[in-house]
Amino acid sequence: MRHARGLMRTDPRVRPAYAALLASVGTFVFLAGMMNTIRRGWPAWYRLANRGASAPATVTAVMPQDHTTCYFEFMVGSQKYTSFDHPCRAHKGDVLTITYDPANPSSAAIQSASTELGTEILACLVMSVVAGAIGFRQSSAEWRRTTTRASLIRNPRLPG
Repeated sequence: MRHARGLMRTDPRVRPAYAALLASVGTFVFLAGMMNTIRRGWPAWYRLANRGASAPATVTAVMPQDHTTCYFEFMVGSQKYTSFDHPCRAHKGDVLTITYDPANPSSAAIQSASTELGTEILACLVMSVVAGAIGFRQSSAEWRRTTTRASLIRNPRLPG
């Protein structure tokens, strides 16, 4: 009977929902943390999308082996800045229009900042929902096994 008390001590009816919530929140926090520890996180993309200025930039190098990263130079006033971004389909010497942060011109991007921000946030949300669904499915199977055992222990006349 000691085993039966151990099964009944926690309420198994809420476990799948908690498991799904924990998996979703944990995945979101992990992915958001990873995406925001790289060179440019969500706050930087937001600043570029809302306060960014455009400038022509000349591609100085392309690194196809490094996620097609390209390095470029551009002028803000009389000051020359160098930055890099990926992915880049340009060739050395091409002139591109980049977006830079006027408060920090070395933070510049080739791709659309608002699109990149939306894509990163959407990716985190989708992966969180997937992790929650997997957590719910896994814990639901365990919940069904646990509640079936608990009900059989309480009422041994039920067919097994």
